[in-house]
Amino acid sequence: MRTFNIRIAISSALAAIVFLTAFLTFTGGCTVTEENGKDLTAKLYWDTGTLSPEYYYYYRITVGPSLKGVFEYQPGYGELPAPEVWKVDFEVSQGQMDTLYQLIQENNLLKNQWETTEEIAEGGSGSSLTIIYNGTEYNIPSEYALITEERSKVNAVTDYLREIVPSDIWNEMGDRQSQFEESFSNQ
Repeated sequence: MRTFNIRIAISSALAAIVFLTAFLTFTGGCTVTEENGKDLTAKLYWDTGTLSPEYYYYYRITVGPSLKGVFEYQPGYGELPAPEVWKVDFEVSQGQMDTLYQLIQENNLLKNQWETTEEIAEGGSGSSLTIIYNGTEYNIPSEYALITEERSKVNAVTDYLREIVPSDIWNEMGDRQSQFEESFSNQ
């Protein structure tokens, strides 16, 4: 009888551990609830670096707060004949916001202390990532200023932000850039 009670106690303890593990996994995992998802914004800025005006452009992707995104693009350095900044809104799903939040957490991007390299990339493309979560702003330097390990963590998030932007927006940006380059050759 005593052996039977010990087996029941061990079985109960194991069941409690399994239940607690499952509960913590499903409720304490890296997901954005609709409530705190409203407090997450990610802003990616990218430019070509130093190029002649017809080949230079920048874009900015802003996702959040909530389930919205904005894509901004401008060819040239802003002086004529550069057109005004083109902005287009797009929708973001809750699943995409959950994945973004999970990538930010997994890669430990909610910090403002970054290991950087002493090397300077002159003339190359430039980027920056800003994450705003629960009222705190986290500014991440250009990926080229970061050490390799930090760069790969940031790239996981920046690559995902680029994936969130619908392909028709990327295609339109490419068309606009081609037209801008052609406008220089026609002058």
